[in-house]
Amino acid sequence: MKDLATGDSALTTSFDDHLRRRIAAEGPLPWPEVMATALYQPGLGYYAKEVRRVGRTGDFYTSVSVGPVYGRLLAQVAIGIWEAAGRPEDFVIAEQAAHDGQLAADIWAAMENEPLGEVVSWRIIEPQPPYRAAQEANLIPLMGTRVAWLQDVSELAGTGLFVCNELLDALPVNRVRWTTDGWEDLLVDATAEGFTWTSRPSLDPEIYRLPQDVAPGYTTETHGAMVLWAEALGRSGWQGAVLVSDYGYDWQEYYRPERSDGTLRRYTGHSTDGKVLEDLGNCDLTAHIEFTRLTDLMRAAQFEPLADLPQGRFLTLVGMSWLQELEATSSLIRQFQMLTHPSHMGAAFRILLMGRGLTASYKLPTLH
Repeated sequence: MKDLATGDSALTTSFDDHLRRRIAAEGPLPWPEVMATALYQPGLGYYAKEVRRVGRTGDFYTSVSVGPVYGRLLAQVAIGIWEAAGRPEDFVIAEQAAHDGQLAADIWAAMENEPLGEVVSWRIIEPQPPYRAAQEANLIPLMGTRVAWLQDVSELAGTGLFVCNELLDALPVNRVRWTTDGWEDLLVDATAEGFTWTSRPSLDPEIYRLPQDVAPGYTTETHGAMVLWAEALGRSGWQGAVLVSDYGYDWQEYYRPERSDGTLRRYTGHSTDGKVLEDLGNCDLTAHIEFTRLTDLMRAAQFEPLADLPQGRFLTLVGMSWLQELEATSSLIRQFQMLTHPSHMGAAFRILLMGRGLTASYKLPTLH
């Protein structure tokens, strides 16, 4: 495999060498470029070298790694959206950041005896070859010709439910810092000891949204890649619903003066810190979603909010009737508690569900 930027063999070029060569040739690099390269550069990036393990043996847990209950609950959401769309005979479930396809397999299994299971087809958006190979190995034996792959969100079409589980937190962000002269972009430079931050006056079109009553040195993020993603989705032919499950804040909470180092973090071995310039290419890098911006972008694309709740409350409402009918085992109960309890994933994650082109309303059950 060749390094796209230098032509060097990715098998013999370390990420540090690759980044140093780019900096030597181009000068200090904007953080979004470094983050995108560290995560997705073919043969070198964290997500591009191999299919990363999640759960106990990986660097982090996800709702999917807890067990199949999450997929069963999202199957209930899909059924509700199908009903609200008028029960079309060509309903699509789409997913981006599908990892090895486990969530799709869990939703598929939950629909085995449901009417929707007879008409549903699947679309997986996956540009990374290692992940697509893993998804094909897991999903084609289950779904056959009812599953297909896309390269980009702009290719989506049809009516259905688009699931984005912990997708947007892994999109590159820009890191910006407030000074007495205004906002500046942080760039990455190389030294003999490693990598370091440098800066320039900001060129970021998103800085107009940032506060200006913070102390000099206040550092945070803007979400240009998320903007481009939402705009591409808006231009696509997608109708139905989009479900975003991730961690994040509304604008007021995101840009609190006390949050003076932003939300950008690295994850490795179930630990997290702010040392994002260390061990690049071997660690996950994430930043919280700014949900106010995302909701505004989706509204501009004619998507309207159907639900916006902490994950615990959303899944509890979705799963009420299912749980009442379930012959619950201790394993299923533990999974549900992990997904919904505030001290686990219930409060850490938020679910935003938005719809476009539905023929009827979709409403969550209410607690009595």
